Amino acid sequence: MKMIKKPSKSKSSHSGSGGGSSSRSNEKQPDGPPVELENQFILRLPDTEAATALRKAIESGASNLKERLFIQLEPDKASNNQYLRKGRVQFDGWNFTSRLMDIPTIIESHKTIDNQTLYKTADICQIMVC
Repeated sequence: MKMIKKPSKSKSSHSGSGGGSSSRSNEKQPDGPPVELENQFILRLPDTEAATALRKAIESGASNLKERLFIQLEPDKASNNQYLRKGRVQFDGWNFTSRLMDIPTIIESHKTIDNQTLYKTADICQIMVC
């Protein structure tokens, strides 16, 4: 399998009489709603019916998953900081309290369209434990 990395979003420097304008200013902005960027993390549920049902919904490609799965993060009131580290996860009728934690290493996530070429989609560095 070939592996292709997404291009980095670094600014390119142009030498010439452009006054420092980049080529991005000439690009046409897309019409319509804004594109939803991917944010990825690992979700760990207890080994219950909810975990099994969520796994089956993801594997079957359920189109209504956004309506069935709800994740809410809020600041930790005990530690008096503004980081969103505690929250709740709701899937169908099941409710879980959760904690968002950093994992000690970065995991690369990839997608494929043709089962030959892999495209990097994200660097995962957090896990949500319910």
